[in-house]
Amino acid sequence: MDSNNKVVKFTLIVLDKDDVTPKPGAAPELYPAPVPEPGDEPNTTKLTTDPVIP
Repeated sequence: MDSNNKVVKFTLIVLDKDDVTPKPGAAPELYPAPVPEPGDEPNTTKLTTDPVIP
């Protein structure tokens, strides 16, 4: 971007599955798995867990 907020250079980066490796010890699993329930508003879903996720 230049001082007028115009794009002056754009580089497209394309990654293949071999370019990305999973990080060891990534996000932990949720146990017990949350069970979806109808939400309070139309077209929403509520996920409840025990214990409650802070």
